[in-house]
Amino acid sequence: MGISKRELMEDYYLDEITEIFSEWNRLHRPQEEETTQMDARDFLGDGGEWID
Repeated sequence: MGISKRELMEDYYLDEITEIFSEWNRLHRPQEEETTQMDARDFLGDGGEWID
């Protein structure tokens, strides 16, 4: 983020530090993948063997 350790400890209030860390975590967190649910026939296709 471009903030040195000295700046972090001397130029910011304690309540600002928690917001800085929260924002840093948000920027560097991998994006959560969106999951979707689908029917097995759609996933595997309609062809293939069927066991009765």
